[in-house]
Amino acid sequence: MNYFNIHEYVERQYFNNKLIWIIVLVGFIVRSVFILLFNENFYLYDAPRYLLIAENIINKGEFSAFNHSFHSPPITPLLYSLIILFFGVNVKIIALFQTVFSCASVFLIFFIGKNVFSRIIGIVSASICALYPYFIWFNGILITETFALFFLLLYISMIILIKKINNPWFLFMIGIVGGLANLTKSIFFFMSPFVLLFIIYVMYSNHQRMINIFRGSFSFILGLILIMSPWIYRNYSLSEGRIIPVTKDNGVMLYLQIGRYLDPNYEYQKHMSRGSNPFIDSRKSEFENDKIKFELKMDDYYSQITFDLILDYPTKYLSIVWKNFYRFWAIYPFQYHDEANLKYLIIGLLSFGIFVPFFIYGCVNIFRERSLYPSLLILIIIYFTIIHSLILGMIRYRIPIDPLFILISVYGIDRLFTTKDIFKRLG
Repeated sequence: MNYFNIHEYVERQYFNNKLIWIIVLVGFIVRSVFILLFNENFYLYDAPRYLLIAENIINKGEFSAFNHSFHSPPITPLLYSLIILFFGVNVKIIALFQTVFSCASVFLIFFIGKNVFSRIIGIVSASICALYPYFIWFNGILITETFALFFLLLYISMIILIKKINNPWFLFMIGIVGGLANLTKSIFFFMSPFVLLFIIYVMYSNHQRMINIFRGSFSFILGLILIMSPWIYRNYSLSEGRIIPVTKDNGVMLYLQIGRYLDPNYEYQKHMSRGSNPFIDSRKSEFENDKIKFELKMDDYYSQITFDLILDYPTKYLSIVWKNFYRFWAIYPFQYHDEANLKYLIIGLLSFGIFVPFFIYGCVNIFRERSLYPSLLILIIIYFTIIHSLILGMIRYRIPIDPLFILISVYGIDRLFTTKDIFKRLG
């Protein structure tokens, strides 16, 4: 390489490094303007619960809201409580705080794209995510999705470096980040065994000695346990001996989302809307004297009802699974209803719809090439799809994996136009 080639290479590297920070800055400005101009009450129904938990952490030293002590993962309310401690309950300030995490996610998307595919795919993907309507939209809502997106991308960013940085301390740090992700959204917790198996596979395929594989696996597990143990101990103490890794609301949530379609005598929402519930009515004294024990029993009760309904109506349940799958991957965002909305349809087409063909083409090429880390991105997408199809599919639950969808779509575009060397010339 002669002097001029070296000089050109250095200039190009400097331009690319400068470009990604410009992209992050643009994302920050767009999100901030959106939050400052929008109405302060712009949030979904979950937001008041997270805010109340955050206030109770500060004022009462307890993690609860609306008679629920096990309903919410801790990271989001804990982060909100830090802002409330200094600025009070201010929706705009908290949303601006979320913007920092959202913009950090834009950089992590670049980092993953650069290391899994190529630098230019990372830059293009980050540019899309900086202006991606769904990310901007949900950045202004006080729910878990922005933090979940950040911690999942940070988790993946570290996992893809295992071959380069292969030592127990690094795997311990991956466990720490994985624990933080688990405590942000419970779906990440059930991903942990698969992450461990992936780490073992990567180390084994990298011709590591068995003792090193054991040390690495142990370090990862130790990191997970260290970061999650205070929360697990808190749940164990409150529940008088139950092991609750993240949350204990699956029974009620399953009944709310599945029971409503399967139960001919659907009771929960109908009775709660009148301030009464048959389960509560039958245990009024217990509800009044020991709300924590009652909360756990109620969750067990509705969990059993829901599983019995699935066994009694398997065909109907399959139709629910299909509906959840459709909602999860729908072109336009809606929550529980299936009514088309022109505003949402436009947002969906601009955010998600135009990439679908390129995503499919990218997946086909990844499977053909049997690439390890790109396959990991697809497996995470499949995992999210299966879990939310079985339980509840909504656009907000897809937000953490949309960056992976975008990365694979941009890779699909790259592969589609490789013969024309479009991205190679840009890179």
